Amino acid sequence: MSNYSQEDIQLFQGLLQELTGMTVDDLKQGVEYVNSKRREETINPLREQWGENFDYYLGETEKYFNSLPEERRAIYNNPEGVEYLFNTHVKNTIQNVQPPAAGQPPGMDMGLRSTQLPNNMQPEGMSLKDINAMSDSERAENWDSIKATFAAQQSEQPTN
Repeated sequence: MSNYSQEDIQLFQGLLQELTGMTVDDLKQGVEYVNSKRREETINPLREQWGENFDYYLGETEKYFNSLPEERRAIYNNPEGVEYLFNTHVKNTIQNVQPPAAGQPPGMDMGLRSTQLPNNMQPEGMSLKDINAMSDSERAENWDSIKATFAAQQSEQPTN
């Protein structure tokens, strides 16, 4: 897996211990701590902007991010990219959906099964089953059509 011999690894571990007083595990924990702090510092502006909906919005944005082709993810794998994806792709799809109450899994508040929608929300020519059958890349490619179909269907619903 690595190009280092067991002797090289032991030499490194010995030098690390001798020079810094740290073990490899200490070093790993330190790197993990720094990375988590860096992530928190970069994501805090979104936490402040989104307030109590932060976890829900971030989760929905991560779902969309994961549906993107691998080569496009690198572009959005930063706080500005997350905010862009949320504002351009996710926000419009969730604006009429209230985030779930704390401790409640997303989607449970809508009473939906994974393959059915209420009849008044079924898009013409496309069912949720068809959408679920798509690969992530097909869903990402057809995202605008899927969103437009659902939006058109919702706009046809009578208002009270």
